[in-house]
Parts: sequence; structure tokens; C-alpha cells
Amino acid sequence: MKLELSVSGSHHRHGDVSACVGWSASGTLISAGDDHKMILWNSGLDDKTKVIDLSEDQYPTSMMVGTMSNRRGKQQSSSIALAFDNGKFVLMSPTSGKTEKKVDAHTGAVTSIKWSSDGQSIMTAGEDGRLKIWSRAGMLRATLAQSTSPIYGACWNGSNDKIIHTANKHVAIVPLKAHSKTESWLAHEGVVLCVDWSAANNNIITGGEDRKYKVWDAFGTLLYASGQDAHPVTAISWANSGDAFLVGSFNSIRLCDCAGWTQTLEKPHVGSVYAIQWDSNDTKIGCACSSGDVVLAQVVERSVQSEMFVATQTADNTIVVRSVVDNSDEELEFREAVIGMQLAHGYLVVTTESQCVVYKQGSWTAPSTINLKAKSIALVQARSNLIIVDDMGSIQIYSYSGRLTSTINLKSGGDGLLNSNTVALSDDTVAIVDQRDGRIVHIFDLQSGKEVGHPIQHTVEVSRISLDQGGDTLDRTLAIIDKTNDLHLVECRRTSRRSAKLATAVTQMVWDENYHILLTLQDAQPTLWLYPTCVFLDESLLPQTRVEPSSATTLGKAPTLLMLSSSVCVFKRADGAIVNVSIPPYLTLLHFHVAANAWQDAIRLCRFVKDESLWATFAVIATQRKELTSAEIAFAAIHAVDKVEFLQRIKSIPTVEGRDAEMALFTGQVSEAASILLKSGLIYRLIDMFIRLYQWDKALDTAIQHKTHVDTVIGRRQRYLESIGQTESKDKFLSYAQSIEINWDDINAKIETELENEKQRPGAKPFS
Repeated sequence: MKLELSVSGSHHRHGDVSACVGWSASGTLISAGDDHKMILWNSGLDDKTKVIDLSEDQYPTSMMVGTMSNRRGKQQSSSIALAFDNGKFVLMSPTSGKTEKKVDAHTGAVTSIKWSSDGQSIMTAGEDGRLKIWSRAGMLRATLAQSTSPIYGACWNGSNDKIIHTANKHVAIVPLKAHSKTESWLAHEGVVLCVDWSAANNNIITGGEDRKYKVWDAFGTLLYASGQDAHPVTAISWANSGDAFLVGSFNSIRLCDCAGWTQTLEKPHVGSVYAIQWDSNDTKIGCACSSGDVVLAQVVERSVQSEMFVATQTADNTIVVRSVVDNSDEELEFREAVIGMQLAHGYLVVTTESQCVVYKQGSWTAPSTINLKAKSIALVQARSNLIIVDDMGSIQIYSYSGRLTSTINLKSGGDGLLNSNTVALSDDTVAIVDQRDGRIVHIFDLQSGKEVGHPIQHTVEVSRISLDQGGDTLDRTLAIIDKTNDLHLVECRRTSRRSAKLATAVTQMVWDENYHILLTLQDAQPTLWLYPTCVFLDESLLPQTRVEPSSATTLGKAPTLLMLSSSVCVFKRADGAIVNVSIPPYLTLLHFHVAANAWQDAIRLCRFVKDESLWATFAVIATQRKELTSAEIAFAAIHAVDKVEFLQRIKSIPTVEGRDAEMALFTGQVSEAASILLKSGLIYRLIDMFIRLYQWDKALDTAIQHKTHVDTVIGRRQRYLESIGQTESKDKFLSYAQSIEINWDDINAKIETELENEKQRPGAKPFS
């Protein structure tokens, strides 16, 4: 990414300091300065579309344009909140410039004024050290902080329930909920001058007089600290998408990626940059400067890439696609400015204000076009579908041909921001983080748009979700990274959902585009999980199905994970370089054979490669697919003798239902095994399973309910207690032991009869 700057120049700049900037709902840049004028600029900064005169006895200090939306998300009205040095702020119409409300807010200057994202509240901070919340009409709701030092910067979080503000060398997070604890930490060695909190990635950036800027997580953990610049950092601002931010200083505008690393540095002669504001599309940035100039920065050379192509935005409405095979270029032009683009699963998807244009890779002349009713704010791709979230709260799923598949209606509205971190898509499933409660994830069926089962309730707030792209619908797996950077997996399409913690200190993740392979970054080191649901099936094999790419040592510090496809992991280094890390091709080739049910080919591949991690992965996959012979061969190859013996025992069971139940038990699905045996009428096997699991109460209850093998349960319970030197203590077992005579000849005879009857069942056949 780079910046192209336009400066207002001596003929159009403010007559004095330009103090603040903002963007109207229509995309007009607005600035206010110490010359007591508010200027509405045209798109090129070469002329003023409107000049509004302000009062001569007050000087503007901060500004933000707020937009109020109705219940459906449609914008109803907007209002400019403009703060002054005398402690007052006003609410103004952005079209007429008429003052609608004047409020006496602080003693001394108002240093920061911000609308909440829903347009219902206003936050002000002042030199008097107070932080206040106001209604949209300008009525005081609460005073949240009373600091002994001036507050120079403050900002809402994404859900509008917390505010972060500066406090001398510290920053503090103040919850709006009553009786909640304020959290603060030492942020800089000098006074903290500016702060911003991303609604998209929940990270915080700060800048101070110590001439540094820093990136923090929401808990105050330092993620990045810059080197010392030549001048104090006076302005800082996140992009709405959370993938970049700008840092302003004296004659300096710096564009950084979300990790904090500099992408480009511009040196305009405009003095100190006092305010920075991104437009709603994240394509333009307005800057207010001490020279009186207003700077308009255009973000250019955004790029996305796949294995075969790289797409780069070269102008507002132009994208150039380059083939990495023959270096040929294809120029794509659009009638409107490009807002966003993605290149994955063989398709380039480009969004503008009113359209979503879909190109199949290699076919750049016949795109599919989707007309949008509102501006797209999030775009997520899967193998055969894409999901579009617009700023009206609509969530729509389309095929790549442009056909509407379904529309999802969230029952729980909210102020949270839906983005690619909180929306996940596969060929059959959609997962969405709840907008009100960040610990809840809703699961929807892709074709019907209806919610599947109860929402997933996580223990802490979720920061990122992703769905695997391969396998069957019932095996669909949701990966969750929460606020503590723990990685969890959830089986999201089963009635009885299993969940497990896979790893800690995970900051990024991506699934393979076709197979059940997961790539994560743990402490900036890449880890490849060859079959992550191994954590449900056989946790002891998890270390053997995890590998670290050997060529990943060239990634440096704080890489960004871009893509995992076939045998290539794509990373972006801190210096902006794209690095392709190769992984052994036989890993994806194994998944290819399994997907095609070519089990003999998979066995031959494993025998040829002779890699233990490959055998372990194959063992887990074969176990999940109930391929007993393949699983037995794989477990034998990794010397898992106990598992081989258990599989041989399963193969000796004469009925399909009995084998399925034992395989479910082998993979830890006790309730499913019990359900299979109960439905098929194999009551003795059900009782025997509970006894082997030492679930004695369930074994006795089942025997009593079906009036069979009560003596078997009591007898085996007595033998078990004798073997461990204990006596019976449960009343129910004592009662039945007194009324039932234990005769082991009769018990063994009944068991033999049960096993013989099972062999004679209709459909019973030996394993082959």
C-alpha cells in the first residue's frame, strides 16, 4: 500500500491553523480551522464547495460527523459535532451549516469529541480532565472520568460499551456499565497525545510526546512499539477495516499495517498533523495541519494474490491483474471507485458503491455482476459461494454466477461491526459472531438461511472465526480465536457439539482452500495442523499431526498470514515482502486420495513417503471415516499396538450397528455410541459399554429399564470392587444385591445367548 497526497495549497488553505477534519455521509471532506471557518471541499481539494463562518470568539479543536440509522440500518440523518477551546460544543447540519444545539461541556478546551457508532451518543474529553457522555440531543448522561491531568484523546470501542482515554503518560479504559473497574497502564515515557481503538480487530494504537507510536491489544498487552521519530506523534487513526492505520507528526504522514510496520512514509511540508480521519470506504484520508493546509491522501497499490495471479489497484477505479506464470497484465476498469477486492478459491471479487463484480481467474472479459442495495462493508469467500454484508445490516449469500442463494436475518441486532473476522463461510454453513454478546456464535445453514441448533456459547469474547472448507457437512469445524489468543475447535453441525482447545498464543489462522488443514501463527511462528479435529478423535496423536514448515525461518518478526493453498503457504513479512513457503506436496495429496475414497492409493502414498506424521494423519482420517482396515494399517505403522488390538476386536463384531457404536466410542463419542446401540436394540452391548466405561449407574438403570442383565451388572460391580479392595456404598446396588442371586454360570450363558442372537440378526454380516 502507498499514499498519493493532495495538499490544499496557499490559495485554498485555512487562514490559520487547520484544527480538525471529518467526512460527511455523502463522502465530502470537511475541515475547520482557527480562521473561524468550516470548509466543505471538492474531491480534488482544488476548490471549496461551501464555506461556513464560525463564531469569532471561539476556536475549533475537534470534529466528527455522526450518522443516525433506523432499525433496518438505513441512514436517516447526520449531524456535525464540533468542539471548541472554550469548553463548548455545537451540533450542526452538514448541509446548511445551521447550528442545531449549543452545549457548555467543559471548563477549558474540549480536546476530543466522538460519536458512538450507532449515532445515539456523544463522548467529549477536556483539558479539565473530565470524560463525559451526552445524548444525541446534547443532554448530559454521565461523567465517566475525573482525571487530575488533561485528557488529550479518547475513543469508543467497537460495541460502544467502553471508552479509552489518555491520562498523562497512561491510558485508561472506562466501562460504561455501572460499578465496573477501570483498567489503566503506563503507555509512553512522555505524555500520551492521541489514541484510537479499532472496532474491527479490537486493537488500540497510541502516540505520545516520546515520539513513538504503539499497538496494544484490548487487555493492555504491547504488540508493537515503534522506534523514536524526530517529532512527537500528534494524530493517529485506524482504518475502518482494521488492516491499516495512519500516524501523523511534524511534516510526516506514515501508513502502517495492522501489526504496526511502516508501509509508506510521506513528508509534506504542512507542519504538525493535528487530526486524521478515514472515509467510510477506507480509500481516502483527510488530514488537518498546523500550516492551515488540508491534506487528502489516497490509498493506492492495494494488492491481493493467489497462486497464479496478483491483482493490484492502480487507481480509484482500475485494477491490474498480473499472471505470475507469463507476467502478462490485464487491466480491469470499473464505473465507480473500488472499495474492496479479494482473490481466493479461483475468483477475483471486486466491490464498488453499488456493485459486486466477480471474475473467474483467467477469464477477465465476462464477469458476473451483483447489484447491491447498500454499500458492502464485509466480503467473505468460500469454494462455491460468497457472502456480502452491507451497511444496512443485510447478510446475503451468492453463488459466483451471481445467483442469490439465501439471506440471513439476525434475530439479535446490535452495535457491533460485522467483518471478515466475525463472519465465516463454507459450502454449506455460515457462522456469525453475535453483535451484542461477543461470546456467542450463531450457526446457519447456507441453503435455507435458517439457524442450526442453539448458538455456540464460548467462555470469553471471540475475536476471530473461520470454517474449514473440506469434508462432509456433519464434520464441519469452526475454529475460534478468542480474546486471550486461545484457539478452539467446535463441531458446529452436529446435534451434540464437541469443542476442544487446540493451542495457545495463536494470533492468526487460515484453513486450506480445499482440505481440512489449518495453518496458524503461534508467537509469530507458523504451525501446520494436518488434521486438527484429531483433538476430538485421538488427542494423543495431536503432536504427530502437527508440523512446522522448515523454510519458515525467513519470515522475520511479526509476519502476516495471507493464504494456504495446495502446497504453498503465503506470508507477508514486516517489510512488505511476500514470501511463499513450500510444504511437502504429499500432505495435500493424502487428503486428495481420501476425498476420492481412494484408500489403497493413500496407503501406497504413506508407504512410499515413510513419514510418521503422514501415517498418523492417515490413521485419524481413516478412523473418522470408519475405514477399519486402513486405520489398522496406519496405527500399526506408528506402533500403536493397543489401538490395533482394539480395531481387531471391533472387526470381530458381527453387526454393522455394533461396529459403528464401537467406532463412535473409539473416537470419544459416547452419547452417539449409546444412541446407536439403543436404536438397534443391542441392549447387552449398551450395558457392557457402560460397564467398561465404569458408568455403573447408567448400566444398572439400563438393565432395570429393559428388565435384563441386572444380575450381570451387580455381579461385575462386585468383582470390580473386590479387585480394588472396596465395599459397596451405593444404596441402589446394595438393594439389588440382596434381592438377586449371582450365578456366574447363568450370567455367562445369557451372555453367550446374546452374542449368538446378535449373529443371527437380519443384516448381520462379518466385517470384510
